[in-house]
Amino acid sequence: IINMRLTILHTNDVHSNFENLSKIVTHINELKDENTIILDAGDFSDFKRIELQGTDGQAALDLLEYAGYDAITVGNNETFQGLDVLKYMSTNSKVPFLSSNIRDLNHKTIEGVKKSIILNKNGLRILVIGASPDIGPFNELCAIALEDYMVTLKDEINSNRGNYDICILLSHLGMDDDMIIASEFEEIDIIIGGHFHILMEEPEIISGT
Repeated sequence: IINMRLTILHTNDVHSNFENLSKIVTHINELKDENTIILDAGDFSDFKRIELQGTDGQAALDLLEYAGYDAITVGNNETFQGLDVLKYMSTNSKVPFLSSNIRDLNHKTIEGVKKSIILNKNGLRILVIGASPDIGPFNELCAIALEDYMVTLKDEINSNRGNYDICILLSHLGMDDDMIIASEFEEIDIIIGGHFHILMEEPEIISGT
């Protein structure tokens, strides 16, 4: 008998298609209970939408909060309006913005962006770590730098050792990198990924992750 102690609902690459978000929220409300966490794997905020341009992303923050998300990782689309807008969003969001490997051009942590958080649900301590993609020449244009995610993930796991029961990687790195991480990190139990826009009918299992 499997004891279903935790339900994870997750989205990725919404890209500000908010006409679909209403359907997503309806489904979230149908499925969630007191033992549910709700996560987004990045690119929720696409500044093609004038609502985001006019509010520096505040409209997206309001929707994340309204939908009851517990955390979002920083995707490339969260950075495309530049460092100042990312700081504004991450410091004003009630939903934590996560990324273990994103930095400013001085390689310092970005205000408001957390490397990880620990959620508590039904007696479980759930470490959620974020990871953001390297977008090549766009990094410097957006005033950001990306550290080696293999190094930052290891550091974050080690710094939280003994303080969690389950480790979830909330990744916007893409499937190829997620598969490498799954084979290299036995400490990571679940990877929720985005960026590659792949529809998976069944979860991929690699080395128990």
